[in-house]
Amino acid sequence: MLATFHDPSDGGCGIGIWYNALTHNCTTTIRFHVQQAQVRNPLDWRLFVNGKADELLYERGDVNTGLPLDALRARSDITTKARAVATYRCSIMLPFR
Repeated sequence: MLATFHDPSDGGCGIGIWYNALTHNCTTTIRFHVQQAQVRNPLDWRLFVNGKADELLYERGDVNTGLPLDALRARSDITTKARAVATYRCSIMLPFR
């Protein structure tokens, strides 16, 4: 599945393209790649609504169901760490701009 994410036609430069956020967002893109790997993945409305994929994955048993969903969300939240990294990265890159 991961091999389908890389498109060598852009020379590895990561050239961005415009996309429709409803029909072609990060969740639907992952679904597309999962289908390319021939993994059964039935269509569900939660694939099209940001913030609902975790609920769908939990319901299907694709993530750890040993905890209640709210506890799993809290345990998996990386917001604070991600913001710290972004702040640090921006602070060291600022002099080079």
